This record gives sequence, C-alpha cells and structure tokens, in this order.
Amino acid sequence: DQISRAQAFKYSLWKTLGLLTFGFSFVGVFADGRRRTLHEKMSDTIMVTKKQKHSDAPSVREKNFFRGVLLPTQSLLVVALIYVLTVVYQSAQSEITDAKLETALVPKCEWVEHEYKSSLESNRVAFAISLFLLSEIDQTCLEKEARSAFETGDNLEEANMAFALLYPEEQDKFLSEACLTSPNGFACSGINNTKGLAYKKPYQMLWQAKNAFSLQKYEQSLSLLNQIKSDYYNNKLGYFKFKNFWKIHPKEVMSGLGNFSSLIDQDTFDKVVAWACKDTAEASCSNIPSFCDKILAKTDFSRAALDEELSYVRLRECKDDWKSDLPLEMSEEAANLFYAKFRLKKHNDLRPLRDMLVGNASYDVKKEIAETMVRHGDLSRDDKERLSHFKKMDVNRQPASSE
Repeated sequence: DQISRAQAFKYSLWKTLGLLTFGFSFVGVFADGRRRTLHEKMSDTIMVTKKQKHSDAPSVREKNFFRGVLLPTQSLLVVALIYVLTVVYQSAQSEITDAKLETALVPKCEWVEHEYKSSLESNRVAFAISLFLLSEIDQTCLEKEARSAFETGDNLEEANMAFALLYPEEQDKFLSEACLTSPNGFACSGINNTKGLAYKKPYQMLWQAKNAFSLQKYEQSLSLLNQIKSDYYNNKLGYFKFKNFWKIHPKEVMSGLGNFSSLIDQDTFDKVVAWACKDTAEASCSNIPSFCDKILAKTDFSRAALDEELSYVRLRECKDDWKSDLPLEMSEEAANLFYAKFRLKKHNDLRPLRDMLVGNASYDVKKEIAETMVRHGDLSRDDKERLSHFKKMDVNRQPASSE
C-alpha cells in the first residue's frame, strides 16, 4: 500500500491519541497491515521479509523508531492535558469567586429596593442618601447601600458622602475622599452652597437644605425644598417644610396648625406636632402651645414622640397638673407611685423616679414604670440596663412568686 508522508503522520498521530485515550499499549500499530509501509515512509528505510508480509513481529529497529515517534507526542499531549486542567481549575475558581461577589453585592436593604423602582432615580446610592435625609431609612440601611457601592466600584462619590453622614466624627475624611473621586462634584463645592444654584439633584438639595437649617437660614432651607420638583419627594417634604415655616412664622403656624393637618397624612402631622412641642419645651415652658396637650391625651402618639426624641418628663415639667398628664397606658397603681415620686422633685431631677426601679415597689409596678419610661424616652442607659435585668427576671420568674 502506498500512502503519502502526511497520511502516514496522520495515521500515527491518531494511533498515539488512542494510546492516551484508552491507556493500552500501542500494539495495534505493530499488528496493522500498514506497519511496514509507515516505517518505510517515515524513516526512509526498506525492510525485507521472507514472505513479504507486514504482520511479522516488529524488529528492534521498528520498535526503536515508533518509540521515538511516540515519546515526544506523548509528552506534548501530557503537557497539553495539564494545561487544559489548569485552565479549567482557574475558570472554576473564578466562577466561584464571582458567585460569592454577586451574592455579597445583592442589595441588602429591602426598603431602598422597593422604593427605588418607583422613584425614577438613576443613582441608587444618591437615592438612599435622600431617603436617609428624609428619615425614611435608618443608618443600617444606608450603610449597606454604601458598602455595596464600594464593592462594585460604582458611585464612589455618593458612597463616601453616605459614610460622611453616618460617621460625623470622620465627616471631613469621607468628604475629602469623595472630593478626590469627583474633583468637580458636589462634595467639593456644593455642600456648603446653600443657595443651591448649580446642584439640582434631590439628594444634593436635601443636603443643602439640612445644612441651611442647621445654620438657622430657614428661608434658604425652605427655598431649596421648594425647588425639588418630584412627585415622589413632594409627598415626603411636608414635615421638613413645616419645620422651616415654624421657625420663620411660629405664631402664624401655631394658629393655623389645623389647616396644615389637611395637607399631610396623620403620621406626618403627629411628627410635626411632636417636633414643635419639643422645640418649644427646650426653649421655654412659658410658650408651650395648647396643641401639645394632645401628646399626653393620645396613647398612639407615643411613636411620633419617640421618633422626635420628645421627653414626656420635660412636657410634664412645663405643666402643673401632673397626675392628669401621666401616660394613659399606665395602671392606676403605677400612675399613683409615678405621680407621688415626681411631686418630690419635679424640676431637672429624675433621680426620685429612677430610684423606684430598685426601690420597694412591687416587681410588676417597677417593670411597668420602666417600660413606660423607655417608650417615652425618659430613661438613661443605666436605667435601660436595669430594665433589661427586669426582663431577665421576668423570664425566670415563677408564676406564683412576686418580688
């Protein structure tokens, strides 16, 4: 059989692949009818046998020849196999790493995820900052959004600004980082620009409005809030506009508060009243508005009061009829003890009331008073620790026992 040199090489290569694939010794080529032809074509050597058959046992020369042909081919294929396995391993590791990163970068704050879809905002971190400035989300939620942005490397200016809000003691550091990220951005030149001429994004104007309010520039703060043209934000700005109205025209707002209630929802109105009462009580007891009576006469008002850190104790200090102003959810026994202790020293001294927590009152009364004061924001950290102790006692306490 006459075959070309290329055909001979191709035939030998496939036989070599068969060796690597199936792991058998390369005996097939020696029993093949074309063995002698392959040897002659690839080595330029003519072998003569007695019967002119090519099925005789291979000679030493033939063995050496095919061994020399197979060895480099086998080595090459082994190297190629190792390379393929290495590439496959690295690819698998890369996919595992990417999967972990994708899992870590899934938005953790469900409230932002839900609201973001309806806000038509293009920058998620900036939107989260807006929600934080509007008191719609807490610090934990904003920090998750900022950390997610740091991991992806997107919106780094806003991510640093979010951390500046979260950590006031390091605000300058984070604002400097934000400024380095965007030299011409809001962090470099817009934060203290209370006029808001060049920066029109909602979170930028909210930030400037907050700064203007803290600097007692209430008219500028109100002007910035009025410049935010968005149906989504307009529904949430009533509380912040009211605070500026209150500072600019307190008497007019006080007399027209009932009309203002028709412009916002009930929860926001409760927060407005709580904030106004707190602002007035901190300044002087002499000007406490009459609508502050609502706080002590409505049990479901305590949530708004807590949100505004309004102290019931401070309001009671500004009134004379202490017993009628006690929280309605207290039992009669707890209210009587609460009232009696407060009559001893009612001005700037909560120690008599706090002493009740470790005094001679019954366990149930002490626990009720402590829980009431926590809800109303009138307990210190130490007092809250005592309350935690009461809760532990409550868990371990037998039904028939009493303190």
